[in-house]
Amino acid sequence: MLAFIFAIGLSFAFMGDTGSGAWINYNGVPTELELDPCQGNGNDCKVVFEDDPNQTEHTVYTDNTLSQTRKSNNPEPYIIP
Repeated sequence: MLAFIFAIGLSFAFMGDTGSGAWINYNGVPTELELDPCQGNGNDCKVVFEDDPNQTEHTVYTDNTLSQTRKSNNPEPYIIP
């Protein structure tokens, strides 16, 4: 029985990172996107939320420190539904 409990505990320990690795500054709070829209290199990756009436562009970063921008082939912001 103890081995069974130990095996279950280990399965949770090795689940790995399930986040997208794409972060934005949303109203002053580092917020991780569900999916990473950034593909390629060359331009700073940006997103716009589809339902935002102001169409505010949010720069996408590599982590929650918001210090390094993610790159993208597309110079236009990605639309997030």
